Amino acid sequence: MSRLRKEQLLVRVVDSLLTGGLLVNRTTGRGEHPAELIVQEHNKAPRLLRVYVWNVTHGGGAARAANEYRIQVTGIDRFEAPPGGEVLILGWFEELEVFAAFDFRFHSVRLGASPSIQIGRNALEAAARNGFAPYTRGNGEITVAVRWDLLAAYVSQLKELHDFGDGVEDFRALEHISDNPENLAPALSPSISAPRSRVLVQTARLLRDAGFRDRVLAAYGHACAFCGVQLELLDAAHIVPVNHDASSDEVSNGIALCALHHRSYDRSLITFDTSYRLVIDERRMDRLRMRERALGEDGFRRALRETIVLPSRTDHRPKPEIVSLANELRGWRLA
Repeated sequence: MSRLRKEQLLVRVVDSLLTGGLLVNRTTGRGEHPAELIVQEHNKAPRLLRVYVWNVTHGGGAARAANEYRIQVTGIDRFEAPPGGEVLILGWFEELEVFAAFDFRFHSVRLGASPSIQIGRNALEAAARNGFAPYTRGNGEITVAVRWDLLAAYVSQLKELHDFGDGVEDFRALEHISDNPENLAPALSPSISAPRSRVLVQTARLLRDAGFRDRVLAAYGHACAFCGVQLELLDAAHIVPVNHDASSDEVSNGIALCALHHRSYDRSLITFDTSYRLVIDERRMDRLRMRERALGEDGFRRALRETIVLPSRTDHRPKPEIVSLANELRGWRLA
């Protein structure tokens, strides 16, 4: 298995955060380690992160258990938080494209000779499969294995997730969520505090959203159903909006759209009918021309297909009743 150079590892981190929707500004030089990033979620204050990252490896040797993987800490004698900022201690496992994220509070003292921090391969594999998995060695520290596209979601609540190491029942609740985000109830026992219950609910929602996105994008070949573009600029859009009782996370209620066409669809500038034919709201286009807001219309029209790209599996295709309801909810009156 190949090991990435430091600059490559840092690029993995930045790309993963950007994919998760964070604004990222790198304040340190190329290849400088640790790197410092200013990240910002929508409508939230910027946060300063100091990022330490190494490759995750088994390390070899008969004495090391087959499940025990680790990062080998090199180049520093201690982890230090920046003034007013936070610390990310990460390992990158290229084989499965997952990060291991460690709790800075357990590693803030001066490091010994040849220090390493461990995680189980079972947690790495669970994160590749489910998006997220907690891991503990029984010492109170929670390590989080997280798939690359969910690193931003981890960063958004990193302290709250690591706090689940306080008790066995809390850890088991978090473990249940990672395996069963669709079945939240068993994790929300009366003994779980209200703040931690909120973290469990939020984590379950993020994992469900990620699962829906994965299934929909795979069904559509990771290409926009309206124009065919890929370039990792895609969203998994719900056809019947999520706030409606008839909405679901079934693939048949999803469609892969690039950012431009997702917004166009949600704003009812464009839709598709039960024959999967794309339809532009011509009255709205007329109003845009009258207001001199139609620049780019010709290119917008040329990029569109006549009918949407459909998944190869018929059970993944939008059902006519779903399409009709969605158009009614968005104010369309199609013949």
